[in-house]
Amino acid sequence: MPAADLIDAVIQDYDAVDPTDVDNSPLRAKYLRYLQQIYNYVWNIREWEWTYAETLINGNANQDYLALPETYLGMGQQGSLWNDSLRLRLYPKAKYFVERIRRENAQGSAVPIFGIWGGQIQLSYVMTTPTPFRLFHRILPETLTDDDTPFTIPNRWELVVLLPGLVWKSQTKKQDARPTWGQQFQAGLSQMAAAENPSQHELLRMPVAVRRGW
Repeated sequence: MPAADLIDAVIQDYDAVDPTDVDNSPLRAKYLRYLQQIYNYVWNIREWEWTYAETLINGNANQDYLALPETYLGMGQQGSLWNDSLRLRLYPKAKYFVERIRRENAQGSAVPIFGIWGGQIQLSYVMTTPTPFRLFHRILPETLTDDDTPFTIPNRWELVVLLPGLVWKSQTKKQDARPTWGQQFQAGLSQMAAAENPSQHELLRMPVAVRRGW
């Protein structure tokens, strides 16, 4: 059930009006904003497996930094950075530590640490040749549209979490708003967390390209 169908359901079943009425354009736009707020909240409340992605980053020679992907949200507990050519995992460190290694690393050897600040991935050494890296990281939630585009969130949670959340958000300012809608949304989140608890996945995931190479 994509965004358009969720909005249709709320307008038809809870507002009791025709969702195809052209006069509903402002209402649909408002509900799309509400749905985006609910979607972002669900996305960020836990480090769900489907909020992670692998991105290939090509590092340039004579630089000690890498560009972050436009979709980058954060490293998360399961995030990692890999030097593909060396099949080497780099570990995140605080800014002061990376800067200290930069000053002390006169030979420019590839120390397997990195930091993130200034909107970039900061390495502790200068790359002498173009170097491919693979970043496993959390991504930003997509911008929703009022159409049939599928969600990244698994579809089994659309009616359990997203629909109750949209109903609750859309009805809160109405005189007949009922607390049960918010309770259903919270119950759906609890069910979702129990079924997809990230703590059940103890191992830090290795990017597929790296796993196949070992």
